[in-house]
Amino acid sequence: MSVTYQVSDGDLYIDRDTGRLIPIQDEVKLGQDLAMCLLEDFDASRDFGSELQILDIPTASAANGYIAQLVSEAVTRLQAYQRKDTNTSQAEMIQSIQTIRVAIDKDNQSEAYFYLIVANELGTEYSSVMRLSRPTSLNHQLNPNAALEVIKLEQITAQALSGGV
Repeated sequence: MSVTYQVSDGDLYIDRDTGRLIPIQDEVKLGQDLAMCLLEDFDASRDFGSELQILDIPTASAANGYIAQLVSEAVTRLQAYQRKDTNTSQAEMIQSIQTIRVAIDKDNQSEAYFYLIVANELGTEYSSVMRLSRPTSLNHQLNPNAALEVIKLEQITAQALSGGV
Protein backbone atom coordinates (compact mmCIF):
# COMPACT_ATOMS: atom_id res chain seq x y z
CA MET A 1 0.00 0.00 0.00
CA SER A 2 1.31 3.45 -0.87
CA VAL A 3 1.02 6.48 1.38
CA THR A 4 0.29 10.02 0.24
CA TYR A 5 1.12 13.00 2.42
CA GLN A 6 -0.65 16.33 2.69
CA VAL A 7 0.81 19.12 0.60
CA SER A 8 0.40 22.82 1.37
CA ASP A 9 1.58 25.63 -0.93
CA GLY A 10 3.54 23.10 -3.00
CA ASP A 11 5.48 21.63 -0.08
CA LEU A 12 4.93 18.70 2.23
CA TYR A 13 2.88 19.80 5.23
CA ILE A 14 4.35 19.06 8.65
CA ASP A 15 2.19 19.04 11.76
CA ARG A 16 3.64 21.71 14.08
CA ASP A 17 2.66 19.80 17.20
CA THR A 18 4.16 16.44 16.25
CA GLY A 19 6.75 17.38 13.63
CA ARG A 20 5.38 14.62 11.41
CA LEU A 21 4.02 14.44 7.91
CA ILE A 22 0.24 14.01 7.69
CA PRO A 23 -0.95 11.04 5.63
CA ILE A 24 -4.12 11.58 3.60
CA GLN A 25 -6.53 9.27 1.80
CA ASP A 26 -9.92 8.98 0.15
CA GLU A 27 -11.75 12.27 -0.59
CA VAL A 28 -8.97 14.40 0.90
CA LYS A 29 -6.47 12.71 -1.43
CA LEU A 30 -8.87 13.21 -4.35
CA GLY A 31 -8.92 16.94 -3.61
CA GLN A 32 -5.16 17.12 -3.45
CA ASP A 33 -4.81 15.05 -6.65
CA LEU A 34 -7.19 17.41 -8.46
CA ALA A 35 -5.19 20.42 -7.30
CA MET A 36 -1.92 18.84 -8.37
CA CYS A 37 -3.16 17.78 -11.80
CA LEU A 38 -4.45 21.29 -12.50
CA LEU A 39 -1.59 23.28 -10.95
CA GLU A 40 1.32 21.26 -12.36
CA ASP A 41 2.67 22.07 -15.80
CA PHE A 42 1.75 19.45 -18.37
CA ASP A 43 4.50 16.85 -18.67
CA ALA A 44 4.11 14.74 -21.82
CA SER A 45 6.57 12.10 -20.58
CA ARG A 46 4.31 11.40 -17.56
CA ASP A 47 1.06 12.38 -19.30
CA PHE A 48 0.15 14.42 -16.24
CA GLY A 49 -0.65 18.04 -15.45
CA SER A 50 -2.45 20.80 -17.30
CA GLU A 51 -1.72 23.39 -19.93
CA LEU A 52 -3.50 26.09 -17.94
CA GLN A 53 -0.16 27.63 -16.89
CA ILE A 54 0.74 28.52 -20.47
CA LEU A 55 -2.72 29.79 -21.28
CA ASP A 56 -3.00 33.26 -22.72
CA ILE A 57 -6.57 34.10 -21.79
CA PRO A 58 -8.29 34.80 -25.09
CA THR A 59 -11.34 36.95 -25.56
CA ALA A 60 -14.13 36.30 -23.09
CA SER A 61 -16.29 34.61 -25.70
CA ALA A 62 -13.55 32.12 -26.64
CA ALA A 63 -12.12 31.60 -23.16
CA ASN A 64 -14.96 29.70 -21.54
CA GLY A 65 -14.85 26.71 -23.86
CA TYR A 66 -11.06 26.69 -24.13
CA ILE A 67 -10.47 26.77 -20.36
CA ALA A 68 -13.13 24.10 -19.81
CA GLN A 69 -11.43 21.92 -22.44
CA LEU A 70 -8.00 22.25 -20.76
CA VAL A 71 -9.52 21.43 -17.35
CA SER A 72 -11.33 18.41 -18.78
CA GLU A 73 -8.17 17.13 -20.47
CA ALA A 74 -6.14 17.41 -17.23
CA VAL A 75 -8.81 15.62 -15.17
CA THR A 76 -9.12 12.88 -17.81
CA ARG A 77 -5.34 12.34 -17.60
CA LEU A 78 -5.61 12.07 -13.80
CA GLN A 79 -8.48 9.62 -14.16
CA ALA A 80 -6.41 7.43 -16.52
CA TYR A 81 -3.50 7.53 -14.07
CA GLN A 82 -5.80 6.49 -11.21
CA ARG A 83 -7.13 3.53 -13.19
CA LYS A 84 -3.57 2.20 -13.62
CA ASP A 85 -2.75 2.52 -9.90
CA THR A 86 -3.92 -0.53 -7.95
CA ASN A 87 -3.69 1.43 -4.69
CA THR A 88 -6.36 3.97 -5.66
CA SER A 89 -9.42 3.61 -3.43
CA GLN A 90 -12.99 4.05 -4.65
CA ALA A 91 -13.25 7.24 -2.60
CA GLU A 92 -10.34 8.85 -4.46
CA MET A 93 -11.07 7.40 -7.92
CA ILE A 94 -12.76 9.86 -10.28
CA GLN A 95 -15.81 8.30 -11.88
CA SER A 96 -16.92 11.33 -13.88
CA ILE A 97 -16.71 15.06 -14.35
CA GLN A 98 -20.04 16.50 -13.24
CA THR A 99 -19.55 20.21 -13.93
CA ILE A 100 -16.97 22.63 -15.27
CA ARG A 101 -18.01 26.27 -15.11
CA VAL A 102 -15.87 29.14 -16.30
CA ALA A 103 -16.43 32.84 -15.70
CA ILE A 104 -14.38 35.72 -17.08
CA ASP A 105 -14.19 38.75 -14.82
CA LYS A 106 -16.10 41.37 -16.80
CA ASP A 107 -14.12 44.22 -15.25
CA ASN A 108 -10.74 42.56 -15.64
CA GLN A 109 -10.63 40.47 -18.83
CA SER A 110 -7.24 39.06 -17.81
CA GLU A 111 -8.82 37.06 -14.97
CA ALA A 112 -10.94 33.96 -15.23
CA TYR A 113 -12.47 31.74 -12.58
CA PHE A 114 -13.55 28.17 -12.89
CA TYR A 115 -14.96 25.53 -10.68
CA LEU A 116 -15.04 21.86 -11.19
CA ILE A 117 -17.20 19.16 -9.68
CA VAL A 118 -16.22 15.51 -10.04
CA ALA A 119 -17.89 12.39 -8.65
CA ASN A 120 -15.84 9.57 -7.19
CA GLU A 121 -16.59 5.86 -7.58
CA LEU A 122 -18.79 6.01 -4.45
CA GLY A 123 -20.92 8.77 -5.97
CA THR A 124 -19.62 11.49 -3.63
CA GLU A 125 -19.05 14.84 -5.31
CA TYR A 126 -15.88 16.85 -4.77
CA SER A 127 -15.44 20.46 -5.85
CA SER A 128 -12.41 22.54 -6.70
CA VAL A 129 -12.25 26.31 -7.36
CA MET A 130 -9.45 28.13 -9.17
CA ARG A 131 -8.58 31.56 -10.46
CA LEU A 132 -6.50 32.17 -13.57
CA SER A 133 -4.89 35.54 -14.09
CA ARG A 134 -2.49 37.03 -16.62
CA PRO A 135 0.43 36.90 -16.55
CA THR A 136 -0.72 33.34 -16.08
CA SER A 137 -0.88 32.11 -12.54
CA LEU A 138 -3.24 29.70 -10.86
CA ASN A 139 -4.64 30.11 -7.39
CA HIS A 140 -6.41 27.16 -5.85
CA GLN A 141 -8.80 27.13 -2.93
CA LEU A 142 -8.48 23.63 -1.49
CA ASN A 143 -10.99 22.69 1.16
CA PRO A 144 -9.22 20.51 3.74
CA ASN A 145 -12.54 18.87 4.63
CA ALA A 146 -12.78 17.50 1.09
CA ALA A 147 -16.09 18.80 -0.32
CA LEU A 148 -17.26 22.35 -0.87
CA GLU A 149 -20.99 22.82 -0.93
CA VAL A 150 -22.33 23.48 -4.41
CA ILE A 151 -24.24 26.53 -3.18
CA LYS A 152 -20.96 28.18 -2.13
CA LEU A 153 -19.58 27.50 -5.59
CA GLU A 154 -22.65 29.05 -7.16
CA GLN A 155 -22.06 32.16 -5.03
CA ILE A 156 -18.40 32.29 -6.10
CA THR A 157 -19.41 31.97 -9.74
CA ALA A 158 -22.06 34.67 -9.37
CA GLN A 159 -19.46 36.96 -7.79
CA ALA A 160 -16.98 36.18 -10.58
CA LEU A 161 -19.56 36.92 -13.22
CA SER A 162 -20.39 40.22 -11.57
CA GLY A 163 -16.72 41.10 -11.13
CA GLY A 164 -16.97 40.89 -7.36
CA VAL A 165 -14.36 38.20 -6.62
